[in-house]
Amino acid sequence: MKAQQNLPGAKAALVAFVLTVLLGAGATSAAALWQQSATATLAVSAAADWPAAAMSLHCTAGPGDSVTLTIQNIPAPTAVTIASRTSGGTYGSSVTVSPASATIVVGATTYGIPESVGSTKNGKVDLRVSATYTGGTGTAELLGLQLTGNNTRLACQ
Repeated sequence: MKAQQNLPGAKAALVAFVLTVLLGAGATSAAALWQQSATATLAVSAAADWPAAAMSLHCTAGPGDSVTLTIQNIPAPTAVTIASRTSGGTYGSSVTVSPASATIVVGATTYGIPESVGSTKNGKVDLRVSATYTGGTGTAELLGLQLTGNNTRLACQ
């Protein structure tokens, strides 16, 4: 302690510190520091028409030689389009589903499938479905649908 008391200006620094504390001259900076350490809480809730999960597609067999696609995780669609391609190819033009529905029957000769597969027989077909609903849009793909019967039947994988 003796070495610090012998430093030049040590007594002046100690007096200035004590006066600052006693007179409250540091109150402004202390208040600012206190304000910076405050926390805030933010609550976020989803809108009623906003989907809880990304749009997805479910495929089931039938009726007949077709499959039924069900759009999941979005509210009632107001517009739906489907584009098809052979597995790994490029999607063709989108075809509008009318009327818009969350359940769509797709056959081997519907929604552009004959054009997308061309002369390929009994190959695989991918579908990209886009849906618009109140408050947003969603898109999902269903990959690897199987064409059989010389491209007359479509089956889920």
